[in-house]
Amino acid sequence: MAEITLGSSPAQIDRLDRSRKVEVAANLQNIALGDAVTAVNALPAMSPLPADVFQQPSGDAEIMIEIFTEFLGALSLAVLCIYAILVLLYDNFLYPLTILVALPLSVGGALLGLLIAQKELGLFALIGIVLLMGLVTKNAILLVDCALENERQGLPRSKAVLEAGISRLRPIFMTAISTIAGMMPIALEWGAGGETRSPMAISVIGGFSTSTMLTLVVVPVLFTFVDSFQSKIVGVFTGKVRFLSWRSWLRRSSVKP
Repeated sequence: MAEITLGSSPAQIDRLDRSRKVEVAANLQNIALGDAVTAVNALPAMSPLPADVFQQPSGDAEIMIEIFTEFLGALSLAVLCIYAILVLLYDNFLYPLTILVALPLSVGGALLGLLIAQKELGLFALIGIVLLMGLVTKNAILLVDCALENERQGLPRSKAVLEAGISRLRPIFMTAISTIAGMMPIALEWGAGGETRSPMAISVIGGFSTSTMLTLVVVPVLFTFVDSFQSKIVGVFTGKVRFLSWRSWLRRSSVKP
């Protein structure tokens, strides 16, 4: 009826979505997660896989893929929210654009800082870049707000921008120095878990440094062009020197009975 023999079989069979699975895990030693995933995919046994075998990342690799997939959407939403708040604050659609120009200046500095420090662009580095979105706009707001106030007091455009840069230079540098000094212990990997949080601090330091230096030049120049555009070009279509604000745009677009 039966033949009894000695043999071996797995002590446990793991399944995922009703399919048998084999999980391969490792502890990374001084290797970035992205480099490890690339090295695994480059193994000869991984290409090509048999027809009934497929690869599915899990753990930190799965989290990394989800973060990079959803990061651009979250970043775009954050920029859109900042722009909406600035439109309500300045009652204008164009002046917020001169403030948002500081954002790409900070992202370039963050990537440059990570490249110099030889740190991976991981979860904590992305958190630092999102943190920069709120920090770097503050310097541009100080410049634009002061320039508009100077123009309301009767100063010419070039004089108003120049005075804004001179009067706001000290608070901008004080904020930048205090922020960089506060992030320095984390960037130097002091304390428990410092090595994990170090990319976040390095991205903040690099982005805030380049944004602070370039904002003092780029934002006033762009503000001059935008203000000139409002005064000359848009005035032809609206019949006014001042650009149509969002409140007046709503009043004009409403249909009277």
